[in-house]
Amino acid sequence: MNVAPGRSVSSKRQRAWDSTADRGWNARSLIYAAIVLNLLLFVRVAVIRSPFYSYQGPSGADRVYYYAYARSLVIDRDLNFSNEFAARPPSSGAIVRNGRQLNKYPIGTPLIGLPAFAVIHAVVSGLRTIGVGLAADGYSAPYVMAFTLSQLGLTLLGMWLLYLTLLRYFAAQAAAIAVVAAWFGTNALHYTAVDLMMAHAAALFSTAWCGYESVTLGESSARPAKWCRVGLSCALVGLVRYQNVVFLLVPAAATLAVLSNSSLRGTLRTAVLNVASATLGFVVAWLPQLAAWKAMFGSWLVNSYQQELEFTWTHPHVRDMLFRDPARGLAIWLPVLGIGVFGCLAYAAWRVNAVALAAVVAWLINFYIISAWWAWSSVAQRATFDFLLPVAVGLGAGLTAFRDRRQVALIAALAMLIAWSVPFAAIGVPEEVSYGTLASAWLECMKALL
Repeated sequence: MNVAPGRSVSSKRQRAWDSTADRGWNARSLIYAAIVLNLLLFVRVAVIRSPFYSYQGPSGADRVYYYAYARSLVIDRDLNFSNEFAARPPSSGAIVRNGRQLNKYPIGTPLIGLPAFAVIHAVVSGLRTIGVGLAADGYSAPYVMAFTLSQLGLTLLGMWLLYLTLLRYFAAQAAAIAVVAAWFGTNALHYTAVDLMMAHAAALFSTAWCGYESVTLGESSARPAKWCRVGLSCALVGLVRYQNVVFLLVPAAATLAVLSNSSLRGTLRTAVLNVASATLGFVVAWLPQLAAWKAMFGSWLVNSYQQELEFTWTHPHVRDMLFRDPARGLAIWLPVLGIGVFGCLAYAAWRVNAVALAAVVAWLINFYIISAWWAWSSVAQRATFDFLLPVAVGLGAGLTAFRDRRQVALIAALAMLIAWSVPFAAIGVPEEVSYGTLASAWLECMKALL
């Protein structure tokens, strides 16, 4: 296995993990198995058990708004959502201006689904000309499945990119186990296998891509194309969820590390060209959002969430998010989160790694913002899993630091935490569950899953 520049794996630990020539393949096999299991969960839960999530069309609030972008742009070729909202009324989040309901949500998630949606529309329209009775209204099953599968495909690509990112820090086995534990041991699984019409599937891809481009920036720091990809991935992070711009601390730290490293810095002209390339990539990727704001609100720059900016900055609901209610907080996934985030912090201090430190700080800032937001109880189990890099790095650091029996014990513990998490993530935490009924709720979710 090749060790990338800057990778922090000691030779002893690498030999311990890679004692045979095919260990790298075994590690990849674990990731492949996780992808297959994710696909099976998608079929079992999203398609068969809860088709309103990802098969029968959008429902609720967020899903309706994201899907409306794709349908309106492809079929109506405009950003007037009157007919979309009449066909699928959103349950909340309405913004009305001059009698017209607007879309406050960012355009990143529907942009990901737009190519597949457009292809299916062309296919369905062609089939209708030869007498096949499929509705070309944008809401029939082929359209919905195309939108859903596009999110599914990219979020699985995001998990692969997360694995490739961890290979820059750890041996293959530690990286694979860490990624699977961060993925299947948290509620991120729900948005990679079940509820794929929410923005969190796209968020997992965008943050993983941005993390990969950031961590590998030093490997091709003299290539403008690499810097352009950094800018593109940074823009996508914000295009998917505005709040996720806090995670751009990671590419910022990577950029500063490269520019301050005398062996990578090159000439001033090269540095200026690279930063300009990243800026160009960001601006080009952000243009669709500017155009959408202009078309809907009449302005190039808009705060579409201004009606929801209610924060209790001095009284964040930290304890509530962590412990108060398993149905609305993070109690079920706290062990994996705790090991991951604090492990990443320890790794950043031990290795003096600015990117790892930035990942932890960004995650904690995001956690604080959610805890201070009036809607913390509805987003705690969603937005806290948009960014898995610090969790996975911390788990990988623990697996690398521990030896022999302690290493085996940690792997066994992670396996048990995954077994505990999967039924809740796949089926959903029951609304009425309490600490006293967690075990019975787990059994009910497992029965429903099986």
